[in-house]
Amino acid sequence: NMDEAAMAELTAQEREMLAYLEDLQQNNPAEYEMIAQQAQARSAAAGKSGGQAGAPQGGMQVTPTPGFVTKTRSATKQGTKVFINVCQSEHVDPPGAVESAANGDELPYRIPLSLGPPRE
Repeated sequence: NMDEAAMAELTAQEREMLAYLEDLQQNNPAEYEMIAQQAQARSAAAGKSGGQAGAPQGGMQVTPTPGFVTKTRSATKQGTKVFINVCQSEHVDPPGAVESAANGDELPYRIPLSLGPPRE
């Protein structure tokens, strides 16, 4: 479920669709799963044809493979729990050494990553 601030940003049509999907998820999980799979298939097909529905300009929408989650606390919002989901995708390059002059004992290392927006 979405928080009030996120709900306020939705159009009436988007709120109606969200309510429908939430009802469907609770009352008819099989149909909900079928709709979700169809949406993912359309998104994947758009990716193969060069279109990236929902992807930022110059980016690509990726459905990662789950890895693990870690729990920590926010450094800026005292006492707020933060969950970090670590996952992987073949579309994100593997880590590698950076070819530059190292300072002392430091080894420059590049860790590619992809970040999504925080959720409440």
